[in-house]
Amino acid sequence: MEILVLGLNHKTAPLELREKLSIPSHRAPAVLRQLEERRIFKERLLLSTCNRTELYGVGNDAENTIRLAKEFLCEYSNLRLSDFEDRLYVLKQPESVEHLFSVASGLDSMVLGETEIIGQVKEAYLTAHQNQQTGKVLNTLFQRSLKVAKDLRTQTDIGA
Repeated sequence: MEILVLGLNHKTAPLELREKLSIPSHRAPAVLRQLEERRIFKERLLLSTCNRTELYGVGNDAENTIRLAKEFLCEYSNLRLSDFEDRLYVLKQPESVEHLFSVASGLDSMVLGETEIIGQVKEAYLTAHQNQQTGKVLNTLFQRSLKVAKDLRTQTDIGA
């Protein structure tokens, strides 16, 4: 099984496109259930903020899973894949894990070291976990990423 990330952010897509692919937090449980019903990932988590929309997942067949996730994003946003595919990033291990640690730590934010993202990552994790969408792999990964982010804040001057 492999940890995958499919998404776009402030570095890859303009605000107008990010808004079209944004998924409000109150819709996250329903979106996660739709992903589960379509068997997109064995475990799944949605992180959607004003600066990013990312699907984190664990899957066996990376290429098929990515294809299905892209199709889902097209349906959700009412966009053609050609409207945003060149703005998406698809990360596989180890890049997917490194990416999450950078995101949670505020290293991948518009403002380096901003603190809001750690709360957003935690909220996304809790939403997915409470809706039985995470398992051993994503639970371990997200708990570690939150600990690393906290340690980074307390042991460095990143927020200064």
